[in-house]
Amino acid sequence: MDFERQTFEEGLKLAGLDFERPAFFSWLGVTPYLTREIVLATFERITAMSPENGVVFDYAIPRSSLGPLEKMAFDAIASRVAAAGEPFISFFDTVELIEELRRLNFRHIEALDSEKINARYFKDRADGLRIGGGLAHLICARG
Repeated sequence: MDFERQTFEEGLKLAGLDFERPAFFSWLGVTPYLTREIVLATFERITAMSPENGVVFDYAIPRSSLGPLEKMAFDAIASRVAAAGEPFISFFDTVELIEELRRLNFRHIEALDSEKINARYFKDRADGLRIGGGLAHLICARG
């Protein structure tokens, strides 16, 4: 859906969501490309529809909070996505984002940085695949 031109509820209705039942949303690969206002409004709508709803999402942290090598990796990725017409728009400080989610009535919040993502999802891979640097951040939030 196009968050700039369509309401969250319109998109969900078109997708066939049953608004009478709790839902869990996978919102991966989206938040960096939307305005902060749209991201936070979407989280607010998720909890307003049902206090039992939840969401998992990734997000970008501010470039200024990265180390020198991470900044180089960030710049390369940001340049590629911008050239494809999808520049990074929103960045979130993890502590502030968790506070905002709590304000929006999410009660169970788990934040994972690159190290925790690697430990949970990539530690036993025979091919050595891992998330590099400090660029990857996930949050799972439920009511």
